[in-house]
Amino acid sequence: VDTIYAYYQIDANPVVADTIFISTDMLPNDNVQFNFAQTADFSAIATYNWKVWVSYFADANQINDTTMGTITHYIPVVNLGPDTIYTNQPDTVVLDAGVGYDLYTWSDGSINQTLALTTYGTYYVDAVDTNGCSASDTVWVMSIPVNYDVALTDPANGSAFSDCNVGIDTISITLGNIASTITAVDTIYVYYQIDGGSIVADTVFVNTDFVTGSSLNFDFAQPYDFSAVQTYNFKVWISFANDVNLTNDTSIGTFTHYEPTIDLGPDTICTSQPDTIVLDAGAGFDTYLWSDGSTNQTYNVIVYGTYYVNAVDSNGCSASDTVIIYNCVSVDENTSIAFNLYPNPNNGTFTVELPEYTKDVRIEILNIQGEVIYSDVLVSDRNNINISNYAKGVYFVKLISDKAEKVEKIIIQ
Repeated sequence: VDTIYAYYQIDANPVVADTIFISTDMLPNDNVQFNFAQTADFSAIATYNWKVWVSYFADANQINDTTMGTITHYIPVVNLGPDTIYTNQPDTVVLDAGVGYDLYTWSDGSINQTLALTTYGTYYVDAVDTNGCSASDTVWVMSIPVNYDVALTDPANGSAFSDCNVGIDTISITLGNIASTITAVDTIYVYYQIDGGSIVADTVFVNTDFVTGSSLNFDFAQPYDFSAVQTYNFKVWISFANDVNLTNDTSIGTFTHYEPTIDLGPDTICTSQPDTIVLDAGAGFDTYLWSDGSTNQTYNVIVYGTYYVNAVDSNGCSASDTVIIYNCVSVDENTSIAFNLYPNPNNGTFTVELPEYTKDVRIEILNIQGEVIYSDVLVSDRNNINISNYAKGVYFVKLISDKAEKVEKIIIQ
């Protein structure tokens, strides 16, 4: 029924007091094991300074009533080195779990501190020390990877392309191998995106070794519709495993679909002085070909007639225009040919109406090259004309009398 008081203190924390109640006689040399009701928190990884002491009212020797020491909370660590070891000679690698453990267990069942490897693979060790604390580590031993540099060489980054007569076209690219041969059966992933739309993905299957310094052309399976006349923003990029240089894998640029045009002015020009007229096909073309075979940008008219030019630019895109120059001053200055032409546009069948019909009025129909494709004499004030067997496009209807002539343009659809 006696009482002994017990105390402990951890570091500089408050003193914790408790009471030991002696429930049975305690003889000389007897021991009593006691657990304090209040626990101490040793969860932090650290070294703690502790002090424990007891107090009994009839204790004649207090020298042995106090004990002090330290307790270290530690986490054992095994470090086999880098998580991944790259080597072309795995049989030269020796893994070491380190000293300080009583028991070692490797993934192959061996129990030594070290493990000499013979091949590539994944290796694991678990080690247990005298306190029963365990630690483990894993390492992957792999062959040294080859560093590749696959580049998107065409289109080049920042490219600005233009072309005419474009529709639903295939996207074509060129890949270049800058470093290390890519073996057959490897795969390169390629992508394109137009105007921020959906990303189109495809796969380049390398069927033969793609050696350093060579190129590989590839057409995406999914084409794109460039038929609208406008400028398109494109992005093309590639992806390949172990590609060490990603700076040359993406190309961003523009493609412009345009239709070249030539405007020689009004389709028909009436004048009493044809030799004062200069026709200009405009700049921006590489070659010009006029109806008389001349090849300049401009043409000096001398006589009445039909003049045609075709021009080709650096992309091979062509444009053309035709103009008819005629004498609109009749023998009688107050006389001209008045006529109506309908419908216009038409399907090749139309009516020429002469409000003031006179005999000997001749009709000629010319194509844009100035060639007469139809000629006849009008026999009444209302004449039905049929040229539906000719191609769709622009034509010129010329009425000629002995006193005047007049030209109108028609379109066959």
